[in-house]
Amino acid sequence: MPPPGRPGGREGRPGGFDVPIRHSVNWNITQTYAPPGEPAGRRGIADKAMTSVFISILQEIVGTLLIFVLFFGIGFILNMLVKTTWLPAVLYVVLVIPLGIWYAWKPDLSPGQNLSAFFLVWFFPLIGGAVGAAGSGWAIRELRRRGYRMF
Repeated sequence: MPPPGRPGGREGRPGGFDVPIRHSVNWNITQTYAPPGEPAGRRGIADKAMTSVFISILQEIVGTLLIFVLFFGIGFILNMLVKTTWLPAVLYVVLVIPLGIWYAWKPDLSPGQNLSAFFLVWFFPLIGGAVGAAGSGWAIRELRRRGYRMF
């Protein structure tokens, strides 16, 4: 018989997993199962924090690459239509950066806090977009230099 307060388990199971797991599918990989009063196991708050940091870094990398590709493509098409080499890079600095700062601005914070919060999150995507816009100008210039008349 199982001890009182621990329904349905076998004594002597390794790790203290005496309580049967009855739940629907849970995809939380950091969750551990242990009876009340016993340690939760090796995974805990530190692992959850590391998972959160890893996911944030991964999102930052993917976001930077997407913004690079977006502004490279927009700049390339704009260069083909308007036939100016560095217009996308200039528009990025004159329009996109100020609009991004204006969008993220919070009036209850000081200007220094606003700028530090903006650049903390958007620094690498901001650089990725600028490199994409400048890269489109460089690509168009090289294509024109090599004799492609369409560009």
